[in-house]
Amino acid sequence: MKGNKKRQNAETALNTRGFIISTVLSMLTALALLLIFSIISYRAQNPSSYIRPFGYTVLALSSFITGYISSKAQKHMHLISGLIGGFIIVALMFVSSLFFSDGTEISALASVGIYALYILISGLGGIFGGVKRVKGKRRHR
Repeated sequence: MKGNKKRQNAETALNTRGFIISTVLSMLTALALLLIFSIISYRAQNPSSYIRPFGYTVLALSSFITGYISSKAQKHMHLISGLIGGFIIVALMFVSSLFFSDGTEISALASVGIYALYILISGLGGIFGGVKRVKGKRRHR
């Protein structure tokens, strides 16, 4: 009976390795998207007008991917794992913003709103990562 209870606790615990993998993969995806968007904006006549929209798009896609991958790695509690993955990304964004501020800062309230939005997007990615594909019966001809 005790061995069964330990196995059940191990199955319900969150997998830290899955969060690390999802964070690394989302960072790699963000770097690839930043490279693609920087090439696109470099070829435009006014590349500075594309910096903010492309930056926000990259952050949203990478937070969605974080939630999706962490949800796939956890196998259960998909929304929670997506939100935790999003929180990890937001924490990394906050720490990096302390080192790389350029003087054109946005207000603290807007910053908190953006961080909350990315956590919610990551939670949405976690929900999509937890959706199981329904296997229907096929007709044989």
